[in-house]
Amino acid sequence: MRHAQSYRGKCTVITGGGSGLGLALAQELTSLGARPILIDIKDQDAGLPLEIADVTDADALAAAIARIGQTHGPIDLAIANAAIDLTGDAHTFTAEDWQKIIETNLIGATNLVSAVYPQMVARGAGQCLLVASGAGLIGFPFGAPYTASKAGLIGMGQALRAEAKPHGVSVCTICPPALDTPLLQSGHAKPGIDRQAFLSSLQKRPMSAKTAAARMLRGAQRDRSPIVFPAALSLGHRLAVLWPAFGEKLRADIVAKFEKYGRRD
Repeated sequence: MRHAQSYRGKCTVITGGGSGLGLALAQELTSLGARPILIDIKDQDAGLPLEIADVTDADALAAAIARIGQTHGPIDLAIANAAIDLTGDAHTFTAEDWQKIIETNLIGATNLVSAVYPQMVARGAGQCLLVASGAGLIGFPFGAPYTASKAGLIGMGQALRAEAKPHGVSVCTICPPALDTPLLQSGHAKPGIDRQAFLSSLQKRPMSAKTAAARMLRGAQRDRSPIVFPAALSLGHRLAVLWPAFGEKLRADIVAKFEKYGRRD
């Protein structure tokens, strides 16, 4: 078993930190003795230090990171968590839909890495956590832009982890299931789509953000990657890789449930 590192006293930044999973991660890190600083696109009453920045704006995000460094010291842990989603048929997504989701979920993460990773390499220490998704592992129908962004994040994390290790920097990619957060509850969907009914047909009781945050950080403390949970998601992914027909059947079942539950009359 890998030795679990301590986050006590560690300066931590979390994008999308003002609510949902980001805030749950901040609260869990606080309980572990870390010093979390939130980055969010809007002001939030989260009770923790917060910088306002849009992750798709590389210059604004870099400026926020610089301010954090000046006020709180070198960043020890950076968590790329900011994300948006949209449910619908792929043929109804506009170029703007694709661009907005990929710029937030994937390019937003690269902007964070660009701002913090060189500093970590120079110090020979630090950790980046990339919050991907189970959707990026299996290929999730009716969420193609989201799936593309998260699959890209998984590939980026694999490459960066190999490069970072000789520099003394840890990179962990995290693939959780659907979580009970504002991202799940917001209901962003194309007209005629019942997003909540569709997602409920797939996962009756979404995992809480608090539970997910604790599981993510336990894995990250032991430098595990990818961190995939729950066990059913991890097993399903492994089977889909080893037996492609299983993956095809899994996606076909998702399509069938969408047709049954996801379309409004």
